[in-house]
Amino acid sequence: AEQAYIRTGAWSSLLDIIPSMAKAHVGDEEHRAMLEQQAWVGLMDQVRADQGSEGLRAWWKNQSRKT
Repeated sequence: AEQAYIRTGAWSSLLDIIPSMAKAHVGDEEHRAMLEQQAWVGLMDQVRADQGSEGLRAWWKNQSRKT
């Protein structure tokens, strides 16, 4: 599933499944951290492409601090 999300750019969906991957012991912690980083970068790229740098700034301000 993770490869399908990566190929299609479904970054939010990828972020959603990472906790389940951890519970099911899919991949190691380093692999999941790499996927999470890739997903966040992908999301930021999508927002920037759709809304420009101002849109990216606004999106970032709306993210939780733990992001």
